[in-house]
Amino acid sequence: MIYSPLNPFYKSVLGAVKENEQLTFRISGVYEYANLVVNSDDYSISKKVAMKNCGDFFECDIYLSKGLYFYYFELDVGYISLGENYEGFISDDIIPFQLSVYSAEYKVPTWLNGGIIYQIFPDRFNIYNK
Repeated sequence: MIYSPLNPFYKSVLGAVKENEQLTFRISGVYEYANLVVNSDDYSISKKVAMKNCGDFFECDIYLSKGLYFYYFELDVGYISLGENYEGFISDDIIPFQLSVYSAEYKVPTWLNGGIIYQIFPDRFNIYNK
């Protein structure tokens, strides 16, 4: 499977997504079928979306409400003969991708436009705990 959350071909919106905004996912590869599985962080929302076969890739659109989500893909690859010399592996260990969905009503304060924000981690300056 080929997928990159940092490539707009594979994930139409990079970074956080506005709630109820269309989000298109694509994966490349040849499969019998593919599903997108999306769960909220507390599992109160769980969706399985069948992805449409578009030849060289599968795709689907999804709309989400505000919250923190984790997603992964389910694939049916049918029978694969890897032979003696192969690269890669097949695994059922699921490491989901994270997706943040923010409120459609959120507006960035005008005074912040063009500003720089620093995050200071006080534990980095703890001289007594070395």
